[in-house]
Amino acid sequence: MLPYSVLSRGYDELYGEEQAAKYRVALSVTRGVHSSVLDLGCGTGLLSRWLRCCFLVGLDPCIEFLRVARERGYEVVGGVGAYLPFRSECFEAVYCFTVVHQDLSMVAEACRVSRNIVVVSVLRKVAWLTKAVMDALLKWGRVVVLDEEGVKDVVVVATRGSREEAARCWGNRSSGR
Repeated sequence: MLPYSVLSRGYDELYGEEQAAKYRVALSVTRGVHSSVLDLGCGTGLLSRWLRCCFLVGLDPCIEFLRVARERGYEVVGGVGAYLPFRSECFEAVYCFTVVHQDLSMVAEACRVSRNIVVVSVLRKVAWLTKAVMDALLKWGRVVVLDEEGVKDVVVVATRGSREEAARCWGNRSSGR
């Protein structure tokens, strides 16, 4: 596997469509309109094309990825998801695509810094992690699992708040939890 510092030059071309499919699934539930967002493991910042928000922060350990994300309008922070350098509940939403397989403690940190929504995608090839992700998110809020054919990841969306708030976020989708 190429190191991310090398991969950053062709990342969008190699993975852009794959990531877009995951974003479409997640945003079918969250709508993607937020006051503040943390893109945990932001990579090159592709998610910015899909969101409408006032304040967008991207966290990634790869400096080359962060350079590209900054050009796309992100405030960028170098770091890893297991140790987020942010106050509790400082973001309205946290999106975390295809990185939790590196360290499951990212899920608890995402919940800590989010006020309302946490989105986590899990690679199908490590789908056994989905249950652990769901268990962590269920401690925080209501959960819906989106397992769409043709999408490389299973997307798990959690929302905090009442059933009515969850229904507004999720529309007709429901996990029954």
